[in-house]
Amino acid sequence: MNEEIGIENIKSALKEVIEVGMTVAKATADGKITFAEGVAIAWEAKDLVGIYKRIPEIKKEYENLETNDLEELKQYVAETFELDNDKTEEIIEKSFNLIIAIVELVKVL
Repeated sequence: MNEEIGIENIKSALKEVIEVGMTVAKATADGKITFAEGVAIAWEAKDLVGIYKRIPEIKKEYENLETNDLEELKQYVAETFELDNDKTEEIIEKSFNLIIAIVELVKVL
């Protein structure tokens, strides 16, 4: 890890994306979304604005990621959300893809 750059913004973005995903998964587990579940999803999704505000920092951290950073991120997500390793890798990969898509969307807009 580049000590001057770090990965704290990526950690925060991953946490926000995964929390929204987990809220949606829980709300849709029975195949329908109640009003209260919709409110819970919206409440979690509001935190995604923080990703937008930190795009330059996230992009810089992402461009400087090293192998040990990916391992640290995997451990962080596994511990924070109490996930097994197989799920952790896939969740991080999909979350990264979403974060990158947000960065790319902002560039276009």
